Amino acid sequence: MVIPKLRRLALYSISIMIFTLNMIPFLLIIDCIGFVLIQFYSLPSSFFISFITANYLPNYYRVSMFIFVFIGSLLVDVYSLWKGHRLEYCYLNLHSSKISKEFTFVHISDIHIGSRFVSHSQEIVDKILPLHPDFVVITGDLTDSPNIQAEELMPFKSLTTQCPVYLSTGNHDYITGIEYLKSILTSCGIILLENTSVMEEELQCSIIGTNDTQSEKEYINEMNKVSNEVTPHTFNIILQHRPHGYQQTCEKGIYDLMLSGHTHVGQFAPFNILVYLFFKKAHGLYSIKSKDNKYQMYLYTHPGTGAWGPHMRSAGTNDITIFHIKP
Repeated sequence: MVIPKLRRLALYSISIMIFTLNMIPFLLIIDCIGFVLIQFYSLPSSFFISFITANYLPNYYRVSMFIFVFIGSLLVDVYSLWKGHRLEYCYLNLHSSKISKEFTFVHISDIHIGSRFVSHSQEIVDKILPLHPDFVVITGDLTDSPNIQAEELMPFKSLTTQCPVYLSTGNHDYITGIEYLKSILTSCGIILLENTSVMEEELQCSIIGTNDTQSEKEYINEMNKVSNEVTPHTFNIILQHRPHGYQQTCEKGIYDLMLSGHTHVGQFAPFNILVYLFFKKAHGLYSIKSKDNKYQMYLYTHPGTGAWGPHMRSAGTNDITIFHIKP
């Protein structure tokens, strides 16, 4: 079809741009080397190539530096492509006195069908099916394009026939269009939780889905409303795409686990460092306690099960997270 081909062309163009951007650190390294040599060996600045000041050495030096930059960038890109296409398992064990028998569920997030294609959906499903989870949760950004085709999510149908699959919205799902997305979700059996909850009675577990919010204040308002449906006697899992509002969620005293995504751990260096300026709990499992230490819950921020934009990542991994909840 024409639209998927255009999407592929756009992604290849972005990948080439990323390759160009990856050259910048190597160019800066060369400039730093030149600066040090100029300062300590009293050589004229015009003697060294500089990608900042445009001073050049003879041709043989320019060629050797170009080879250094090109090979360095190429190695970074090959590594990023390898990580961007690789799916990994992450296992986490938690205990709760609220349940009488152990259960297992899978958490995936930020799959980005639109940037990714049906092959990625199929690979995720193929990795989850042998695990035989009791249910699967997706914390937003299942899709990221209004041009996705229904068949690109149809591999999930073989998963939803085995166990329930619950989705909360992410910011990119709104780019797809929620009403359009709902029609596709219905056909493949994925259950969208829009500020509502569902009970897994045999597991003594509730899953509460909240819509993606631009601000922490908006999330807190949504969380407060949906909390009226939640009993404190079950193991309660709340889904929120962005890892914010976790302290206020803990203060409620009814939630045991908050699941988020969104950050991708920056996806590329140095954004894996900068992302913590925007989200303090940007990746991993955190223990959250109420201010009076009366309540405790866990927050898990998922690194994403897919890459957004180019199929590349030098930070984080594409994870399928398996939770074992034990009494």
